[in-house]
Amino acid sequence: MTKNDMTEQEALELLQWHNRWRRGDDSVEMAAPRALGLAIDVACRALAEHIEHEKEKTNDSTNR
Repeated sequence: MTKNDMTEQEALELLQWHNRWRRGDDSVEMAAPRALGLAIDVACRALAEHIEHEKEKTNDSTNR
């Protein structure tokens, strides 16, 4: 699996799954470390893009 193989939806689901495990849900197995790292990369990239988009919206509205 490469960075491009994981969608944002898949990353979200894996991170939610892993967080259940991390919080002690015995019905959930730990996520594979490599997949978890990819999910974090995807989530960070999506969050950075969202923040940049929000900044652009703010700048557009103040420049009118």
